Amino acid sequence: MGSRIGVDVGGTFTDLVMLNDNGLLSVAKVPSTPSDPADGVMLAIDRLAESLSTTKQGLLEDCELFVHGSTIVTNTMLEGKG
Repeated sequence: MGSRIGVDVGGTFTDLVMLNDNGLLSVAKVPSTPSDPADGVMLAIDRLAESLSTTKQGLLEDCELFVHGSTIVTNTMLEGKG
């Protein structure tokens, strides 16, 4: 069984959580990139890979499940800025 990764792209931060097959929970938090949210996701993956002394490719090859969510619209509505 491989690792599981969840990522949330928010208006301010992009948060990534990974649970590996040994039960180790790892997290990365980076600034979001509103012009291209994918950049923030990739930066979080890079940051996590670096903290685990592996490569982005190695991290993703071991990933069994990748779940993506976004709270950008929810936060915009809650803050009344939309």
